[in-house]
Amino acid sequence: PIIGVYGRLPANLSFGLVYRGESAAEFDLPLTADLGEGFPLPIPTLVVHGTAQYDPRQVEFETSWMGQTLSLSMGVTWNQWSRFPKPIEYAARPKDLPVLPPPKWTDTYEASMGLEDRWVGDELSGSARFGYRYVQSPTPETQSEHALLDNGRQVFGLGHTLVWSSLRWTLAG
Repeated sequence: PIIGVYGRLPANLSFGLVYRGESAAEFDLPLTADLGEGFPLPIPTLVVHGTAQYDPRQVEFETSWMGQTLSLSMGVTWNQWSRFPKPIEYAARPKDLPVLPPPKWTDTYEASMGLEDRWVGDELSGSARFGYRYVQSPTPETQSEHALLDNGRQVFGLGHTLVWSSLRWTLAG
């Protein structure tokens, strides 16, 4: 489920709170081999199991202030990566080899902020926007059995809109 609440407060303040449930798509891939009549021994079916897509449970809170020409927003997001299963499980491991333990993903937090400046002129109006988000990695710093590579990310966004008569030009990146 995705559930959200939005509210307006005095002094041009607003807030939003969103809950997003976990979403996962797992796969079971049966692999069979038929080597024909020249190979008389039966080959068992090998099944590879894993998770092809995973979005963690999230709770996101954001607050914003909107002035006449300037808007500012700030938010924080919690991601429950600790429930992420192993991405892939191999069924063909020797019986004397222990099962690979889960990677011990960690829950993460993200911080975000956005700023928009708007102006209105006689012939030309527009706005300029800037956004930033820090995305923490759920991959454990110390690993003994796994070799998972990931890092935190810093995401920047820029955009602008120009309006002249009935023509609107928007560019974002």
